[in-house]
Amino acid sequence: MNSTLIEQECFELENYKAGAGGKVRAAEQREDPWNRILPSVSIIARFERTEAKQGGDIAMRNVLVLFIVSICFVSLASAQAVVPGWQAVDGSLKQTSTDDTMVWGVNAGGEIYRRPVDGSGTWERVAGALEQVSASGKGWIWGVNKNNQIYRCAKPCPASGSGWQLVDGAATQVSADDTSVWVIQPSGSMWRRPVDGSGAWTPVSGEG
Repeated sequence: MNSTLIEQECFELENYKAGAGGKVRAAEQREDPWNRILPSVSIIARFERTEAKQGGDIAMRNVLVLFIVSICFVSLASAQAVVPGWQAVDGSLKQTSTDDTMVWGVNAGGEIYRRPVDGSGTWERVAGALEQVSASGKGWIWGVNKNNQIYRCAKPCPASGSGWQLVDGAATQVSADDTSVWVIQPSGSMWRRPVDGSGAWTPVSGEG
């Protein structure tokens, strides 16, 4: 899909913004690369609510406007639009996670890789297989594999894979912070425990 066709597809956003029932104000940023690629479409900076009587309909319009903008941005990405500041990095990963020193990632085959967070050096293979990895936990790397098994590894986590420890429970997604590790179980329920893996999983209200 070329950029001319994308511009035609996204052009109707201007008409939508004019008649959405609220006033949409576009960002006045002449140097914004999106504006150079699509002069008729710019990032929404504010959606002013002009009529209180519209009530809940405004929320729906907000969602629709953001949805349209998202579609335009995805289309632009498909057209390989170049955005200043972004640098292509070698390799092919489906998911990444970073901490203060390293960026971790897994590829489509479940292989685990890491490299310095500033992108220097080369990707280092870490033994093991994961579907998703979280490097943001204080002192620990967490991950889940294709069988929903949960693993942890104390940083810096040896490349040999000898540091991976199986943790009780099952999860499809994991994320860690300075104090806790959070998981979403296959059922959709959320649980957490101390980031070092001590204690037991505690349920969290709500669903993921």
